[in-house]
Amino acid sequence: MRSTPLPLSLLLFLILLSTLAYSEPRDRINDLLDLEIVVPLEIQWWYNQSHDDSAHPTNSWALANVYATPTEDSEPIGEFTVETVWAENNILKFVLGYRPAGRDSVIVWRDRLGDWGYGIHQFVLQKRDDWVLLPPGPYGEEAWIRVQDNAEGEGLYGRVVCLEGRLIEIDSMSVLSVGTGDSAKIDRQIYLVTSVDSQMVEFRPELPSDMPSGASDDLSEHPADSLPIYRVWLRRMLTVEGEPRFEIAYPRGC
Repeated sequence: MRSTPLPLSLLLFLILLSTLAYSEPRDRINDLLDLEIVVPLEIQWWYNQSHDDSAHPTNSWALANVYATPTEDSEPIGEFTVETVWAENNILKFVLGYRPAGRDSVIVWRDRLGDWGYGIHQFVLQKRDDWVLLPPGPYGEEAWIRVQDNAEGEGLYGRVVCLEGRLIEIDSMSVLSVGTGDSAKIDRQIYLVTSVDSQMVEFRPELPSDMPSGASDDLSEHPADSLPIYRVWLRRMLTVEGEPRFEIAYPRGC
């Protein structure tokens, strides 16, 4: 039985859809870095006292002032905050928020923080001295915060690490297969970032030997060069609101 060829209009539509899934975003970004924020002891203490409280208390903390430029010479445009939210099943969770200057209300813009007890991983676009540029969010302009790598000082404490060589768990998305040049759809799973360059990120599926614990494995059975490598625009790794479409895998090790 002969198969019926697809109508030309449908074929063109499918090609266009595939192209759009991998098309170059208008608001490209040049880099994506991992800002690992050390959760202040005050917040950890409050959580330990409140997470099983039937009264469901809430709280809010300002982590850092937000500036339109990487300098404190101007007035801050708002505050980078941590908020508490009671989720389903009476689970107390933390979310990241932004409080515009002169307002009492907070805009929650990131509610998936993973295992925050091992550090909050906030992905940033650029590091300039001890300043980092936050991804697109509810700011209306560029948003910079100051980060210190010394626990002795005041202010937000954390470190900035590149994504290359890191294991990340990526949401399902459309990507480009480097080997074939074809567009592909990947499922949510863990990948090793092999490079971040020219506004794009490349990654491959993880191997047991990639894990932080250095799990022993016969590499001859799983040669890295036999695995597919995928590429996607860095901007596609974030939602329009700036929420990451991935998270650091094994934040506590393995």
